[in-house]
Amino acid sequence: QLSRVAITFADTIDGAIREELEAIGAQYPGRAYTHALSSGLFREIVAVMENHGFPLARVSTAGFEFYDRPEGPWQLDLTLQVHSGDSIRLAYLRFPRQRTNLTAYLQRLLRFRPGQTYREKRIARYLQILRRQEFIKSVTSPTLARDAEGRYFLNIEFEETPATAFDGIIGYIPPPASDPEASGYFTGLVNIGIRNLFGGGRKMLVFWQKPDEFSDEFRVAYREPF
Repeated sequence: QLSRVAITFADTIDGAIREELEAIGAQYPGRAYTHALSSGLFREIVAVMENHGFPLARVSTAGFEFYDRPEGPWQLDLTLQVHSGDSIRLAYLRFPRQRTNLTAYLQRLLRFRPGQTYREKRIARYLQILRRQEFIKSVTSPTLARDAEGRYFLNIEFEETPATAFDGIIGYIPPPASDPEASGYFTGLVNIGIRNLFGGGRKMLVFWQKPDEFSDEFRVAYREPF
């Protein structure tokens, strides 16, 4: 059974982060020490670090001490060490190379600003926003990378849906045989949707319908994302 969880730091770290991690450690004494509990403790610590700009942080066991208690289970004093790694600020976002015309739009959509501190919760929100876009079919989890100049960036890969959707039918109604002077007419329905027009998240819809000789319906809709 865990008696105490002490957290030490291999690097200088902000006092607020230290207090947050120590508060996590204080929740575990009194619980049976199992592999699942150990994994959960490590995940919580890493999650805190990731949300404070340290996605490269790692946790290791610095020491442990067992001792017997006259009544009850064996006790364990556990000491963990946190290695923070680099404090990450994102220089830019990288999207599929063939879609560079989307970069400005997507950065605005995600409210990204160069130099932002890496926060895992924010990255997860990026994923949610991208998955809601009509022109994106699928998107992979963003990955942290470093370029030749030593700058950190997020690489985000996605697959687009077809840019244009077309649905329609057109027919010709000939004049009645009993009236040789009458003329025939065209009838039908056309529905065209264009997603991500000009690579800026714009959307355009064109609708035409002619159900009979005397009526027509025509609509055009255009939507700006911002």
